Amino acid sequence: MPLSLFLLLPLSSSSSSSSLSPPLFSSSGFPVGIAIHSESSTLAVADTGNDRIQLLSTSGRHLKTIRSGKEEEGRVKDVRFKSVHSIAITRERIFMTDPKNNSIEVLARDGSRVLSIREEVELQQPTELLVVEEKIVVFSDMDGKRVQIMEPMT
Repeated sequence: MPLSLFLLLPLSSSSSSSSLSPPLFSSSGFPVGIAIHSESSTLAVADTGNDRIQLLSTSGRHLKTIRSGKEEEGRVKDVRFKSVHSIAITRERIFMTDPKNNSIEVLARDGSRVLSIREEVELQQPTELLVVEEKIVVFSDMDGKRVQIMEPMT
């Protein structure tokens, strides 16, 4: 079944949109990477300037914001996002590249940290990623000048 999706999200409070929902991205933030998990109708957005991930329903309803920092509601412990870039979402996990941290982070859908792939391989600015069959990670490592395929232990 083909997926038809047209969704206009307000980017900032200065947006001229007449949408009733509040803006999702502040003036310092901007969406760089997007991914959709069709089975759960979840859209994941890498909000780079705000160093966070926004989870939305495919109808545009805000579901969750995942930030890094101290262990609190919606924050990932022991990691500091510096530049959330590319993102992928599966049934159970969220995968994201962070080129400024030289890492790929694997998070549970609730936002808790599962694994940092930088601990598995030496990364040099991973930028794009793709997850195949819910578990195989394919990513580009810009300064490492390579594309790598791996199956992390998650």
